[in-house]
Amino acid sequence: MARILICLHERDRRWRSNSLIFHMARIWKRRGHAVGAWRGAHGEPPPADVLIAHIDLTRIPEAYGALFERFPRVVNGGVSDISKRFVSDNLVGPSDAYAGRVIVKTDNNYGGIPEAFHARHQLDLEDQPWATRTHLKPSSYPVFDSIDDVPTDIWTNEALVVEKYIAERVEGSWSTRIAFFCGSRHFSYRMFSPEYVLKGDTVTRIEPAETPPDVIALRDRFKLDYGKLDYVIHDGRAIVFDVARTPGGVADQQVNREFAAALADGIDDYL
Repeated sequence: MARILICLHERDRRWRSNSLIFHMARIWKRRGHAVGAWRGAHGEPPPADVLIAHIDLTRIPEAYGALFERFPRVVNGGVSDISKRFVSDNLVGPSDAYAGRVIVKTDNNYGGIPEAFHARHQLDLEDQPWATRTHLKPSSYPVFDSIDDVPTDIWTNEALVVEKYIAERVEGSWSTRIAFFCGSRHFSYRMFSPEYVLKGDTVTRIEPAETPPDVIALRDRFKLDYGKLDYVIHDGRAIVFDVARTPGGVADQQVNREFAAALADGIDDYL
């Protein structure tokens, strides 16, 4: 049986309650693997056959590189940057000739909230001026009808990005897709909502979907061993707009267990 070590940020105390990998770890333990956790980039971690980099930050600090070198296999060791400026091909500027809706996001993943949490910054997601705002509520990224409607201070704030708003329109609903990966295992599902931004309580329906080959190719481009891609199908091709290497679970724990069961065998590719 194998030794699996999950590497977390030194201040991460939440993974047992809201991370998909927690449910996968329970499956691995039932199969006889030894599964443990290590926090931070320093100290003397126990030996393991594989280390899973589950560091909930947009950019993995360089200090973790020396830690990774101690292990024969590192899951997600090659995906150090998942910022929007790195992963998105759909960002626009104020002078671009684009006439459609646009959406404002943080360059950092998930509204910049993990960075604030680990830095112990006070979060204020409302009523901050655009010029100094570093965090946004992920469930309500602002959508504007055109580039011209975007406030000037958003363009000059390096913490924010402006992206083409691309979603699938299906029978009166908006739809987006999510693909999960662990090694050679993967699955996708579609979410539907009457709202532009599909998050949490705006979703009215979820259904399985095929994972298209170009999404798998993009996963390889980002060197994502474990995690998820948010994407849509537009004009016959997949467009990825978010990459996550520490995917959280959903409110329904039975669904979390089903997701984990679908992915858990992927760890065998690294053992």
